[in-house]
Amino acid sequence: MPHPVIIIKDPLNYDYTQLIRKVIFDLTLAIDKIDIYIIDEITNSNDLNSILYHYYSVARKLSILKGYDFRFDINVLFNIDSPLHLFKLIQTWNMAFVTDVENGILNLHDIPVVPISTEETAITFPKMDQQAKQRESFQVAAVGGTFDHIHDGHKILLSVSAFLTNYKLIVGITGNELLKNKKYHEVLESYAERQASVLRFLTLIVGSSRIQFEIYEINDICGPTGYVKDINCLILSDETLSGGEYVNNYRKSRGFNELETIIIRVVASGDKEEEEEGGDSNNYVWKLSSTAIRQEVAKRLQL
Repeated sequence: MPHPVIIIKDPLNYDYTQLIRKVIFDLTLAIDKIDIYIIDEITNSNDLNSILYHYYSVARKLSILKGYDFRFDINVLFNIDSPLHLFKLIQTWNMAFVTDVENGILNLHDIPVVPISTEETAITFPKMDQQAKQRESFQVAAVGGTFDHIHDGHKILLSVSAFLTNYKLIVGITGNELLKNKKYHEVLESYAERQASVLRFLTLIVGSSRIQFEIYEINDICGPTGYVKDINCLILSDETLSGGEYVNNYRKSRGFNELETIIIRVVASGDKEEEEEGGDSNNYVWKLSSTAIRQEVAKRLQL
């Protein structure tokens, strides 16, 4: 179904929160999805991580305040190099919003463009501890997760993983057997549903030609990183940092190369899923956790 898009040019230097607030609060009614499309190229992983973290958080908070629930779909799109990919995206939009000073920066053909008057506010992101990596730094990269009810944290993780990959991105998705003791397991999505969601999102942000995607089912701690030799790096969320050391020790024991580990910030400090399982499911301020979403789904189904 066609949906609106917010177009921003330079998120490294300017904060577009006012624009997003006006669009979500004042200018759209009864929508279930919105895209945020970034014009300027993003060239290193730390910048991308900071931008994605900021704008997914901002849009999610505002959508909750507006009264939308976890089903409100937010996608931040960036580094769209292919004209065909951009053309396909444009076909999914029915209206575009821009700041008045950036009006006219993108040809959207017949789509109505609404310029919004906002104050130009500078932004500075906190410095990240790890060294920034350039775009397409790794020939083959790997990332893993449950990817149940795909949410903003998953999207940040997958987005940075695709950004860092030059040729092939290996995605490990936890198999059903390892999830049978998860809280609210009765509303867990099937492996096939989770796989489809991951591929659909990766195709949305990357298109169909730049890199290859390989999906593996994870049935042990290491997943494909334990038996696929030709991998260069492992991308981890700040929630799963300890898993990188285990993976590298296992690979060394098999005579494989160690993987460079890249840590992606996807949640606020102290807001890990383990804590959310015992916390308030309505506290979506920083991240929609899979556990909290499953709890909401179970409530709706009266399970």
